[in-house]
Amino acid sequence: MLYLLEMVFFSSADAVLWLLFNLWGILRHLVESIVFCILYLFVGRQPKNQPLLVVIGGGFAGALITKKLENRFSVTLVDNKDYFEFTPSVPHVLVDSAHVKRMHILHRDYLNTRKTVVINSHVTRIDSVKRMVEVAGRSGPGLPYDYLVVCTGSSYQLPFKARPGNVLLMATRATHITEYTTQLKKASSILVVGGGVVGVEVAGELVYRYPGKKIILVHSGQTLMNRTSDVTAKCRQYCEQYLRSAGVEVLLNRRLEDNDTLLYADVTIACTGISPNAAFLDKKFKNPQGFVQVTPSLRIVGMENCYAAGDVIASEEEKLAQAAEAHARIVVHNLRVAENIISASERTCQISGVAIPHRPMIVSLGPQRGSFIFLGWTINGLFPALMKTVVEWKVMTSYTWRRSLL
Repeated sequence: MLYLLEMVFFSSADAVLWLLFNLWGILRHLVESIVFCILYLFVGRQPKNQPLLVVIGGGFAGALITKKLENRFSVTLVDNKDYFEFTPSVPHVLVDSAHVKRMHILHRDYLNTRKTVVINSHVTRIDSVKRMVEVAGRSGPGLPYDYLVVCTGSSYQLPFKARPGNVLLMATRATHITEYTTQLKKASSILVVGGGVVGVEVAGELVYRYPGKKIILVHSGQTLMNRTSDVTAKCRQYCEQYLRSAGVEVLLNRRLEDNDTLLYADVTIACTGISPNAAFLDKKFKNPQGFVQVTPSLRIVGMENCYAAGDVIASEEEKLAQAAEAHARIVVHNLRVAENIISASERTCQISGVAIPHRPMIVSLGPQRGSFIFLGWTINGLFPALMKTVVEWKVMTSYTWRRSLL
């Protein structure tokens, strides 16, 4: 009885905390959409002589920066995808391909393409002296810029992210996911390699959707998600206990070797390692691991009027969507200050040590279970799973609201 009361109390408190945390964000998106509608109706096309802003990458950081600045800057968005994707939902989409429609929206559907240029390609080179961006498939001197923001993110194993450099359409991405979902449905055994957050979420989705299949999760660490500092011991223990009790064979302290026949499965899903998408930048602007070096205000070190945000930057925090959005808001603020759109007396927005502290984190284990972590607190059970649905709704609604006003 005491356990039940404790669970109800913390679940209720968790729900209230989450609603308060998201309420301002939802209201802000609504106000921004109304303001955008008024500007669109009465201002019309961009005034002449607006500063040229080139945003490279249309993920969480790039899409948000473009959306917030397109009325004040002459913006060009260069992305190898023609759509925005809510990537945290990919583990769920792998077992429910019908959900893919809810996590995608075309760039042209949330941006005002009468004012903003969207180029579906990838950048090959940046000339920071001439302030020109060279884009694959385009002839001429390149794209001039007054300000540049690099938001190209990171590469991950397929099918979680599209490979950098490949032009990808939303319809093609949906087809690839559907084909992968079909493979998983036909398989009698599935091997998940990597016990980080992505691997744990994939295993949780698989065992929920396919309880009769043989599912193996192999991880080189002593505990699941051991490299993710924000994850608490309570979360790790809960996730491991649930996966084991649901029938997942969890193998810790083990690496997958090329000739390891004991870990054979019909389908193998690799959930290991990320690498930055910054091949177009000179090595002097990157750290030894290839991530872009930035100042606390997110300016690229050694490049004038150039910023970077999201997974591509060299930072200490976890590579999370909400961190990328936090970076985007800092870049937006600093660009507005630089162009006197807001008072220059306002302090340039910075982040200490290029880290975003105290961000809530959700690890989902299918649609009915998960773990919520915030300020050292951990809440396990149904509410975290529902929270992830709310987060997806909030983010995607901020884009669809804008589409309805265009």
